[in-house]
Amino acid sequence: MQDYQLKKSRYWMEPTRYRRALAIVRDYDRLKATEQAILYGSPSRSDVTGAPRGVPSDPTAQRALRLERIDDDLRAIEAALARIPRDMRAPVLENIINGRQCPAWFLAGKYNCSARTIGKWKQRLLWEVAERMIP
Repeated sequence: MQDYQLKKSRYWMEPTRYRRALAIVRDYDRLKATEQAILYGSPSRSDVTGAPRGVPSDPTAQRALRLERIDDDLRAIEAALARIPRDMRAPVLENIINGRQCPAWFLAGKYNCSARTIGKWKQRLLWEVAERMIP
């Protein structure tokens, strides 16, 4: 499926900015998994022994800086998701991450969605993420 943004929208962005926001949101699942791995993982053997020699190693500070960058990205995505109606969050994320228009489980439920509705909220989500993260 081709990714494009609605042209007649007040949430229109430059194509480069749109692609960067799209890449950030598509990386959401990996960011969550990496955050958990950093929080609950143990340091690698090279961090403990200080190898390679001659380079001062501070594994705790490195993990803290990496966790801070990941947490900033996750906070921006979650704040943007909070601006989307609750019943549209799952279909919009499904569309961005997996490229599916409208999941079957969503159509079988009490809500009705169309490609246009998902496109509208997808555009809004990406615009919110870009406003929070991309200068």
